[in-house]
Amino acid sequence: MAVIEVREADPDTIDRSAAAHLDQVADRARVLDSLATLSVDERVAIVLRFEADMTIPQIAGLTGARAGTIKSRLHNARRKLRMDLEPGGDR
Repeated sequence: MAVIEVREADPDTIDRSAAAHLDQVADRARVLDSLATLSVDERVAIVLRFEADMTIPQIAGLTGARAGTIKSRLHNARRKLRMDLEPGGDR
């Protein structure tokens, strides 16, 4: 029969873990808020490129836009997101 040792959790470790989780939640909320400020076309391009891991030609084929247009949307969206999310980066 195996013996299982039960130890009390260190409150400092729990506090740091909870704080880290709250920071992650806050960061995610900031990103989602910033994404909501993009145009629909920019948001679609960003989500397909970075969440769905699609290539520019794949996004162009799916949306019916030219590859150059997708590149422009990605460039503009990244610029806006960077301005929104970097410290001191007001629009």
